[in-house]
Amino acid sequence: MAKTELTYVRVLEHETTDQIRIGASFPVFSEQLDKAVESVIKSYDKRMAWCGGWTEANNNEYHERIALVDAETLQPVREIWKKKK
Repeated sequence: MAKTELTYVRVLEHETTDQIRIGASFPVFSEQLDKAVESVIKSYDKRMAWCGGWTEANNNEYHERIALVDAETLQPVREIWKKKK
């Protein structure tokens, strides 16, 4: 059985206007990363409801990248969405 690891992550948001936002740190168990990603997507869907929610078109319009990153080093932990070039 694999050892459960607790990791502290942040949501990193890079907008098309080259603004970068980094959210507050929160703990996630290693086997719960998929659940954390789903939670972030639901949050963005609610926040972007005014323009149709979480869609490929809206993400292309407003974001370059959204990712979970290590809270201390800001190294990528899980890519949530990245604009196709």
